Amino acid sequence: MIFNAGDVGDSAYVIIDGTVEISVPTPSGPIIINNMGKNDLLGEIAIVGEVPRTATAKALTKLETLKISKELFMKIIRENPDAAIELIKILASRLASTTTQLTRTRSGQGR
Repeated sequence: MIFNAGDVGDSAYVIIDGTVEISVPTPSGPIIINNMGKNDLLGEIAIVGEVPRTATAKALTKLETLKISKELFMKIIRENPDAAIELIKILASRLASTTTQLTRTRSGQGR
C-alpha cells in the first residue's frame, strides 16, 4: 500500500516502473477509478489541495517510485510555470475522467 484514502498527504510520487491501482472507498466496498503506470504522477491532490488523501493507492506489481516531498513539490510548482501548467493539465484530465465515470455509474452503464 502506498497510501490510503484519508491519510495525511506529505508527498507526491512519480512512478518509475510498475503499476498502481487507485481506488476510492464506498460503503459497498472500494471502487477502482484508475490504474497508473510509468511516468504517472500520484498523490499530488492531497499536497496541492491541502486535504487528506482522496483515494487509496496500491501497488499491483513490483513498484519503483520517486517520492517528492510536499515542500519540494510546491517549490517546483512555484518556480517553474511550465510545471504548474502540466499539473493543471493532469488535474483537468483526471477531473474529466472522473466526471465521465460518475456519469456512467449514475446512469447504470459503469457496471
